[in-house]
Amino acid sequence: MNNILKGLIHNDEKSNISINSQLFQDEINSVSSQMACVDTWFQMEEDQDLVEACIYQKESLAARYRYLIKKAKESHISLSPFNKSV
Repeated sequence: MNNILKGLIHNDEKSNISINSQLFQDEINSVSSQMACVDTWFQMEEDQDLVEACIYQKESLAARYRYLIKKAKESHISLSPFNKSV
């Protein structure tokens, strides 16, 4: 992810903006999908330790999602709408 973000910070040319926008969109979609999987796992899990693991993983992914959105906004990258499954 660090390699992606290094390339995303400076986007002076239109072609870079398009590429960066797609990278952000792909990463955000990936995190969103992971959040949906963890949510399903959480709903089905019965073991207390694994429920706790689900909660921590869910919080970690939510923080990553917020970070990506914030960086996209700071870079003035417009993201296309998508269905967030969380």
